[in-house]
Amino acid sequence: MKSLENLERGSLSDDAKAKSLQGRWFSKSEPIMEKDVLILIDTKSKEKKDDIFIERNRLITCMTKITSMEGSKKIVKRVEKKYRVLVIYTKQCNKWFMTDVKQLWSKTMKEEELKKYKCAVRMVCDGAVEDYEDVQFNSGDYDRSELCKLIYGSDIVAVHDELFYY
Repeated sequence: MKSLENLERGSLSDDAKAKSLQGRWFSKSEPIMEKDVLILIDTKSKEKKDDIFIERNRLITCMTKITSMEGSKKIVKRVEKKYRVLVIYTKQCNKWFMTDVKQLWSKTMKEEELKKYKCAVRMVCDGAVEDYEDVQFNSGDYDRSELCKLIYGSDIVAVHDELFYY
């Protein structure tokens, strides 16, 4: 019985299209020899240095509605404001789930690719002590629905290199 437990099921040859279950979960990185130096390359992460990723606590810019009253008229303006990313959601099996995987973002990406993930964001403003502070919920300057909201990747105008620190 013990010898059967250690047996890996599935195809072990290189010409197989699918790996076994254990082979997929416990795959190792490929060693490459380059000028007498052994370099380990992780096959799963192929990030470029120029790529911009959205992750938790990353500062982003997106459009915000600001309502103001001039006499008896209600005026709605759309301005760019900074937000910090609280959570990233991806769609799997027709449902949205939280993920800790960084999501690629670029201005040149297609809208269908940017709608594959959502971000829960919180508005920030310039702080006196720290670089940025969260906007208070009892602030009368902004609508409550604009302080914390759920946005698609296509709603993001810009992604900043800075992270939000507490």
